[in-house]
Formats: sequence, C-alpha cells, structure tokens
Amino acid sequence: MPKTKSRSNRHLTQFAVNKLQEYLATSDLECRDETLGNTRVLLQFHGDLNCLNFYLHGARICEIAFELNKAIDILIFDGSFYDNAGNPSKTTRERLNGILDVLGQEGIIGDGIRAFIDKEDGICYIGRGTYGKPLGQGNETVGLVPHPIKMTFRDTNPT
Repeated sequence: MPKTKSRSNRHLTQFAVNKLQEYLATSDLECRDETLGNTRVLLQFHGDLNCLNFYLHGARICEIAFELNKAIDILIFDGSFYDNAGNPSKTTRERLNGILDVLGQEGIIGDGIRAFIDKEDGICYIGRGTYGKPLGQGNETVGLVPHPIKMTFRDTNPT
C-alpha cells in the first residue's frame, strides 16, 4: 500500500502571516474578522489597546496586544488540539512558527524564537536553541514580553 503524503497547510499559515504583516504596516485590517479554511484572524479594539487574535479550528493560538501601535504583550496558546504526546499539533506549531517568524523579522521579539519539540524529552517549547517554556497539555499558555533581542517570558498563571 503506498504511503500517503501529509497535506500541507502552508497557504493557511501564509494567510495568518499576511494578516499580521498587514496589521504591522497599517495598524488596522481591511477585514477585521476573516477566516480562511481552519484559520481565523480577528482584530479587536479596547480603547487604546488593540488585540490581534489568531485561531485554528476555533481555538485561539496567539494573541498580540498593541498599545498606541506598539506590541506590549504576546500570548501563545496550545490550541487545545494535541499529538499523542500532549504537544500542540503539527499544524498548530506551523501556524505559530509563521507568526513568530514575522514577529522576529520585525524586531518585536528576538529572531529565531519558535515552537519546537525538544529531541531529548519530546516536549514542545516556545523558545530558541535549548531554552524555552513548555507549551501543551498542562502548560496551555506561554506569555512573551516583546523585546527585539532578549527572550523574556511572563507568568500567565492567574493569582
């Protein structure tokens, strides 16, 4: 029986990336709530705070908060769709990596921050190299403080 090739969702990741780039260039979106396939991008306004949200299969995977057109907070969510090890799905990681790549290229976060599976422990992390914060079942949210060089995480546990 021939091996079936996995389906690529790159055009849907590109849709999310294009929406992020559009917002970064204009501080607005032509369509503030748009869906393509399983990917939704929603821009919400709360006074001086704008929140750009990315969804996959209806679950939020990223929220970027902007105040006066400057990114002030980034929340990464696991998307509630897991692989057998409890890590965010491959599609979730692909979407997140597209978003993180743009944020790095634009100097909002340090270059090279990604969602990756550690080869030693098999856990998904948001980070760079061998350092990061776990993301997956039991660690559903990672907070990143925007900084063009330093990788700084913030506590996302409610107190």
